[in-house]
Amino acid sequence: NTVRSAAPVVDAIAVPAGSPVVLDGKLTDEVWEKAPSITEFVQREPAEGQPPSQRTDTRIAYDNVALYVAVRAHDSEPGRIVGMLTRRDQRSPSNWIKVVVDSYLDRRSAYEFGVNPVGVKLDRYYYNDGASDDSWDAVWEVEVARDETGWSAEFRIPFSQLRFNNKVGGRVGFAVIREIGRLAETSSWPLLSRNANGFVSQFAEVGGLQ
Repeated sequence: NTVRSAAPVVDAIAVPAGSPVVLDGKLTDEVWEKAPSITEFVQREPAEGQPPSQRTDTRIAYDNVALYVAVRAHDSEPGRIVGMLTRRDQRSPSNWIKVVVDSYLDRRSAYEFGVNPVGVKLDRYYYNDGASDDSWDAVWEVEVARDETGWSAEFRIPFSQLRFNNKVGGRVGFAVIREIGRLAETSSWPLLSRNANGFVSQFAEVGGLQ
């Protein structure tokens, strides 16, 4: 008898875009209607493990050349969203959305892409499951938009900026981090515990990439 290995368990699925994604931050493309929604964010700070004060909705898609991530950051007080205009890679007490991809699925290395509500970008490279290199810069795009429900970001990350492991069948490690400046609150999907020994090793797994 042939023993079949169980299919790998994934936490979310990326879907093919089908048609070109218009990068405008408004998340109106048809693909975002089709892509499954990720909403199970958990507080990392200040009350680790508790529900966040605001809802976050993430969806993932791809085409032949890039990974696309849409994040809607709902906010009950949209007038208090903080976005400071600074140079690229400069930290500020703004609101932030950060997408982190362990594209090699080695549980040790990852690439982070972040943006604040006025479009300031930051990126960094993680290695050894938590150490980071802020001097790493990639070529990627992101657009943001604001409305009466909060703000949103639409990322386009070219596959050429990532390393892949062809043996893992279209799976990558993945995390999304949201920071709300006025509340000093950080939430993430999945929970990235401050008490754990590692960082990248806590990521969720996204499947479906071809």
